[in-house]
Amino acid sequence: MNKTLIATLLAGCSGLAIAQPFDAINPIDSSNWDINPQDYGMTAEQFIESESLHFMKNMAQREGINGIFHFTTLAKAEDRWVVSPYNGVVYSMVVVDVSEGFTLTLPNTGECYITTQIVSQEHISSQLMGGGTYTYDGSECKGTHVVIGI
Repeated sequence: MNKTLIATLLAGCSGLAIAQPFDAINPIDSSNWDINPQDYGMTAEQFIESESLHFMKNMAQREGINGIFHFTTLAKAEDRWVVSPYNGVVYSMVVVDVSEGFTLTLPNTGECYITTQIVSQEHISSQLMGGGTYTYDGSECKGTHVVIGI
C-alpha cells in the first residue's frame, strides 16, 4: 500500500491526550506476577517501560524512527512481534519521535474497517477508529517516542 494512503506524519500541535502517565495512577502491585520485577531491582512500572522500549527498538530496526514499516503478508499464528496479532489483517507500524509533535492522517476507508493503536513508552495505549487527522503536540505522554500500529 502507498505510504501516503496509510499514514502521513508531519510536525503539528494539539491538546489531545493519549493516556495518563504512571505518576497519575496508583503503583502497580507485581507481587503476584510469575516473575516479579522487584526481584531484579526494577519496579513494575520500570519493567513495563523497558518492555515498550525493547519493542520500539526492534520495530525501529526495520525502518528507523518516523519510518513506516508495512508488513507484506497477513499475520500468522506463530508471529510474535506482538503478543498475538490478528491474522486477518496486514499491519503497518511506525516508531514516532514525539518531541516536536506529530500529525497522523488516516484515509477514509469507506466500509473497510481501520483502527490505529498508539502506545507510549509507558505502554499506555490509545485507540483510534476510522479515518481522519489526529494531531499531537508531544505533551500527551511521558517520554520521547510512541509506537503506532495501523
